[in-house]
Amino acid sequence: QLKECPCGNVVGAANTSTHWEGGKGCRDSARMSSADPKKFSGVSKTKSMKFKRVGAEAKKRREQRQQQQHSNK
Repeated sequence: QLKECPCGNVVGAANTSTHWEGGKGCRDSARMSSADPKKFSGVSKTKSMKFKRVGAEAKKRREQRQQQQHSNK
C-alpha cells in the first residue's frame, strides 16, 4: 500500500493483482514468467509504419532528408 509521509513523499509499493490493470500488472511482460505463453504472444505481429508516411512526423522526416540531400551536393 502507498503511504504518504508528512514530508509529502509516497512510501511503499503499489498493490498489484493478477487482473488486467489497464495493460500493466499480470500483462507487464517485464514481470511475467518466461514460462507464461502470454508473455510472447503478439510479439511477431506486423507493426504499422504508417506514421513514417503520413502526418507531422512524416513531414519532419521528409524535411530532414531534403536538408541532408542538399547539404551533400
